Amino acid sequence: MHISFLRHPTGRLAFRFSSFDWEVIEALKQVPGRFWHSEEKLWSIRDTPEDHRKLRDVLEATGLFEEAQLSRLNPRPEPSQPQDSCPEPIVRIFPDKALAQAQSVSTLAATNEALLTRHYSPRTQRTYLTWIRLFFEHFSSRLPSSLGETEINSYLSWLAVDKGVSASTQNQALAALLFLFRSVLNTGPVDLEQVVKAKRSQHLPVVLSREEVRLVLESLEGKYRTIGQLLYGCGLRLQECLSLRVQDLDFARNEVLVRNGKGAKDRRIE
Repeated sequence: MHISFLRHPTGRLAFRFSSFDWEVIEALKQVPGRFWHSEEKLWSIRDTPEDHRKLRDVLEATGLFEEAQLSRLNPRPEPSQPQDSCPEPIVRIFPDKALAQAQSVSTLAATNEALLTRHYSPRTQRTYLTWIRLFFEHFSSRLPSSLGETEINSYLSWLAVDKGVSASTQNQALAALLFLFRSVLNTGPVDLEQVVKAKRSQHLPVVLSREEVRLVLESLEGKYRTIGQLLYGCGLRLQECLSLRVQDLDFARNEVLVRNGKGAKDRRIE
């Protein structure tokens, strides 16, 4: 079993295990002042030599850890060395970046739960989670709870200026971050006055002639021709067409009923 150490913002020594083991949990009960951080999924103890030694003793007794791992804790004094002359403890720990990553994972899980609760479409869920994950990675050394309007403005401006993303891509990232801060972190209104917005491109639409459409549809066979004809004749989105059932076709009224379309809305197409 592996153990990882990191510095907690409260000043305590935090640690987590690579796997769950009841023997280790029972051993930890012998350490005074231990605390389980449920949101960050890690344990912590007071950062004192006495607590270091106690933790090392109980973990060594389990026989599940190598000496190299436990050497990050305060070493025991040699038997011949007086207790008062012990050197100051040196604890080698991982940087705060590990804690930021742990909080990012828990925040992403909370965001996914919020998206599911509000019945967002699976595609929107994937898109939002991807943008939020990239946002956390951009500020990888910062705790998600410490991010705010300044970081949102900086990130969106970076997307437009340095990455050269399109306006629609930048707006997609903005929508994901607004959901994060308003619905998950509950920070209230976000001021976006300083955002450098990507310039929206203007293109002329590409339109096929009726003859070109006929040639495209005739080149399709079987069910794919039926799908192409429905897409062209009814103006359906691909997923809306693939989700159609026989009961959604009303031949008496010449109507197609689209159920649960974009925005979770139904509509009729004549």
